[in-house]
Amino acid sequence: MMPSSQQDAAASNPVGDDEVSEQRVNQSSSLFQESFEPISPPLTNLETRSLRVPSPALPQSTLSSDATSQSLEPIAFSDLPSDHWAKPAIDSLSAQRWLQGFPDGSFRPDAPITRAEFAAQIAQVFSELPLQSSTSITFQDVPETHWGQASIQRAVQAGFLRGYPGRTFRPNQPVSRAQLIVAVASGLDLEAEANTDVLLQPYQDRNQVPAWAIPSLVAAIRSGLVADAEQLNRLRPQAAATRAEVAAMLHQALVYMGRADPISPADAD
Repeated sequence: MMPSSQQDAAASNPVGDDEVSEQRVNQSSSLFQESFEPISPPLTNLETRSLRVPSPALPQSTLSSDATSQSLEPIAFSDLPSDHWAKPAIDSLSAQRWLQGFPDGSFRPDAPITRAEFAAQIAQVFSELPLQSSTSITFQDVPETHWGQASIQRAVQAGFLRGYPGRTFRPNQPVSRAQLIVAVASGLDLEAEANTDVLLQPYQDRNQVPAWAIPSLVAAIRSGLVADAEQLNRLRPQAAATRAEVAAMLHQALVYMGRADPISPADAD
């Protein structure tokens, strides 16, 4: 179960230390050198949004899994109304028990997610993906007794997350939407297309996307991983990613991999 008390503020972008950087062959050395402005608070009216689900591009490979045949009933979270924009995605993941709520029966869909919580979800959802590295990284701020230690190692070794300078991971730091998209695109080893302007054109705040995030963001859009508010057409790259937004992107990643069914317009209404 993921603690709910880990909500430290963050103002910079993750930077891999030397050992972590060496493990990312396809990553530019300057990719994580930009700085974020302070993270904006998440939207408070997410439950009124509808989920726009793009059609994913075909993945290079499809993982075989019998997970769908072992589905349970979705968890009935006490604070997830039937018309919540991300409920179909959350239900899909909770039916596989790839995500769970809190001891009080809530899911807290609009709460920011921390790096440790995000790592735990990655470790659950992408447990079948091969590791990019078998090297274990000892982070100074993630002791062996930390509840998320194993998940953090898994997420780093699988190529989704990286550390900060000084061999730190900052497990309590909220994840921004730009970091979320880059993490998922990196872990799935997506390749960006050359014409970035066309794919970013529909988004009103495309100029706010940090330069280091553009290649992965474009790859994620092209692959159908970015599900956002249909009315807003905004990426909000520096806003804190909410638990609902993370669930929506993870579900889209599973659709891309052929491990989950696409959400139909009727489900997203």
